[in-house]
Amino acid sequence: MMDFTKDYDVIVNGRLVKLTPNADAADESCTRYCAPRSAGQIRTENRLGVFSADDVCAAALVYALQSGESGHAVVMVESSGADAPVPVVVNQKSGHVTIRLPLPEILEPVDCVRHIAYPGLHCYVGEHVSDLPDAETPALLVCRNSDCSKVTVQLLVEKGLPPVELDASGLAAAAAVIDYAATYPDGVSECGVGMSGGDLEVGVSVRNGAVLGLSVCSVLRLEREEE
Repeated sequence: MMDFTKDYDVIVNGRLVKLTPNADAADESCTRYCAPRSAGQIRTENRLGVFSADDVCAAALVYALQSGESGHAVVMVESSGADAPVPVVVNQKSGHVTIRLPLPEILEPVDCVRHIAYPGLHCYVGEHVSDLPDAETPALLVCRNSDCSKVTVQLLVEKGLPPVELDASGLAAAAAVIDYAATYPDGVSECGVGMSGGDLEVGVSVRNGAVLGLSVCSVLRLEREEE
């Protein structure tokens, strides 16, 4: 049985995700987790009210550990910004967690910058992404090189505020591969994405230029459990 009273620190691809059951404590540095509302097993909510792959993966790892699951476990995670529970596969021995992402809306590039809209969160991707006066917020500003072996990401919470550098982001990695996959032939491909927090493996299924499936494999570690 899941205990929804503790605080947890989870390292997701080198980035610290702080999970707390206390809604009042949840701010830009914390994510609230709680009992599910519908068909999920655990729920996450962040201050921006948007979907976060890193938050969802962290919650799935905690649920699997606390529920006594062994080996591989599939955890259905509800999240702010997502219409339905998201399936997450947790490998407790290796610490690898694979999430199947909701499919975003993919817009044509403007000035070589592609706009990818996840539920409640925008991504702007290109080989050169800097000042975007027309960017919708909150947004991830994602710069990639030609083969996605080097990807950097900044979080722009709202216009007028400076963007925040992130070590890694599952959604940003997936957005970089979607942009890269515009040149893919049809089929299923895997692409390694290099970020400062670590390498992520992104799987993408493309048919007739449309993305039909998207998944990200991350490495997680439970850093702290507070009574």
